[in-house]
Amino acid sequence: MVSRELVIVYDAPSKTHAHLLGSQYLAYYLKFFEKIHVLYWSNEGKDAMFPAQEGKISFYPYCAPYTSSYFAGIAFMLWIGKTLWALCGRTSRGKRMVIMPVIPLWAGLPALVVGKIRRAIVVLRIEADKIQYLEREEHFAGTPRVMTFLKICILRLIYHATLPFYDAVIALSAYIAREAGRYKARNIHVIPIPIDLRIFHAQGSTPHARPILLYVGQIKKMKGVDDLIGALELMRAEGEALPLTRIVGDTTNPRDEAYKRDLQERARGLPVEFLGWQGHSALPALYRHADILVLPSHSEALGRTVMEAMACGLPTVASRVGGIVDLVEDSQTGFLVEPGDSVALKAKISFLAARPALREQMGKRARTRIEDIMRKADTDNNILWKTLCQ
Repeated sequence: MVSRELVIVYDAPSKTHAHLLGSQYLAYYLKFFEKIHVLYWSNEGKDAMFPAQEGKISFYPYCAPYTSSYFAGIAFMLWIGKTLWALCGRTSRGKRMVIMPVIPLWAGLPALVVGKIRRAIVVLRIEADKIQYLEREEHFAGTPRVMTFLKICILRLIYHATLPFYDAVIALSAYIAREAGRYKARNIHVIPIPIDLRIFHAQGSTPHARPILLYVGQIKKMKGVDDLIGALELMRAEGEALPLTRIVGDTTNPRDEAYKRDLQERARGLPVEFLGWQGHSALPALYRHADILVLPSHSEALGRTVMEAMACGLPTVASRVGGIVDLVEDSQTGFLVEPGDSVALKAKISFLAARPALREQMGKRARTRIEDIMRKADTDNNILWKTLCQ
């Protein structure tokens, strides 16, 4: 029997192995692989290899101060290539090595080159629509139009040149699958990120006298947190009872600090709590002590937050963008509104906040739906990995 090893290459900056172990539910892939190797940009301050799950998962940190410069990105790419080359070199004839980057650019390029030379299987898992993000960057980040145009042209060129050569592409949502198809990707599979339903589960409780809204994610303009604050301001202006709103998360880029300060200033006098980053292990309790999840993003490949909240029995009010529409059934497990529409966002929040029985019904349907989604993901993953590694 051929043994199978998986190498996952993350591009997200400044993570710890403990955070990735929980937030990415890495143990899930031990259903399909005997061993997992994880490459990532670390903020742990030392260059070492961390084992987990009785040595079945190994973490390889890239320990360098994070910057968003292209030079830092190129250095990271070179380190990925060097590390993958060494890992593939230790693969015996009785093993199949699968390399899975989660983005076509920084992680994907070295993974594809090394994988093809070393005869490993290379599967791209697309976790974000970078081109859509760049198209909106001019508005949200003030990037000069000519720079945005050049970035998009370069990225599209890379996608056209690389996506057809992956052995398979995992798209987190139907929306991402359509985008991958535009660049001639082959063997595309729509499979969402796994979440641990044993940890994220519903827990019956008495509705709060004041409904609690919850936002979980980065604080930046693309996430539309200002639209949430705008909805609360509208509720106050119309004399409605205001829900308690908890904002979990923080900025990841220094240029977003001014945006965060503006949000905090606007939230003065409103029942809004900025809780900062919370460990992944703290999230289940936060979901279970909330009544409504709100995710007003302008771009979202899937929406892990939505999946976790649904698993905990929460209805969702979210933007009708990206992969969110694959998760939230409008008027059944929550409500979808157009991105940037604070008036519509306010209307749906007010409607749900005033109806605890409806929230409970939607929450139960949300839990059932996420269970169905995860069962299908198990089946699809099993078929994919067996087919690729046979």
